Amino acid sequence: MTLVEYQLRMEAYQLKRVAKQRDIFMQAFANQIVKSTKGKNNPKPVYTKFDQLFNEEKEINKVRSEFEPDFVAERNKEQIPQKIFAKRLAEFHRLKKAGQIIPLSERRKGVNNV
Repeated sequence: MTLVEYQLRMEAYQLKRVAKQRDIFMQAFANQIVKSTKGKNNPKPVYTKFDQLFNEEKEINKVRSEFEPDFVAERNKEQIPQKIFAKRLAEFHRLKKAGQIIPLSERRKGVNNV
C-alpha cells in the first residue's frame, strides 16, 4: 500500500467516524428532546435544532482539512462578513448607477407631492 493510498483510507475512516458520531448525537438529540427542558413555568427544550448539538459539516471540514492541504470549506469562503458586505455594496452602486434604485430623498419628495 502506498502512502497516498494509506492517507486516502485514513481520510475515509475518519469520515466514517464522523458519520458514526452523527448517529450517536442524533440518538442523544432524540433523547434530549424527550427529557430535557429549561424553565420552570413554561418548559422548553434546551436544543431546538439538531445543528445546535452536532455540526456535521464542521466535523467533515475538520477531517478534510487534515488530509487535503489545499482544502477550503465552501461555507467559509462565502460567510466572511466583509466580503458579503462588499459584494452587496457593489451591487447597490451598480443598480443605482443603472437608475434602478431611486434615492430615498427623491422617493420622499414623490410621496409628499401626490
